[in-house]
Amino acid sequence: MADVQPEHGYTKIADALLENIPFFKLNGTQLSIILVVLRYTYGFQRKDHELSLTFFANATGLGKTQVDREIKQLIEKNVLVVTRESTFTEARKLGLNKNYDTWKVDN
Repeated sequence: MADVQPEHGYTKIADALLENIPFFKLNGTQLSIILVVLRYTYGFQRKDHELSLTFFANATGLGKTQVDREIKQLIEKNVLVVTRESTFTEARKLGLNKNYDTWKVDN
């Protein structure tokens, strides 16, 4: 059994955000993507981070095509925000839209 203790690291998330995410109709892939975004943004005290499709695929165990499709959906639904588009040498920067009242997802 893993020794999971807060003193070994934790991600600080506002209670209101964490409590409201389950009310939105998100599929499993979308929820996995959101968790990865939360870990690599809030988990390192930042609002956004460079996150490539390969990174998401490795972090979730899902295929890049599936991850790409669901990230596009989350961006269209205003759940994720792109703070910088990708280039040939850098991945795009993504963050979570913490204003969940503006998410275009059924709840």
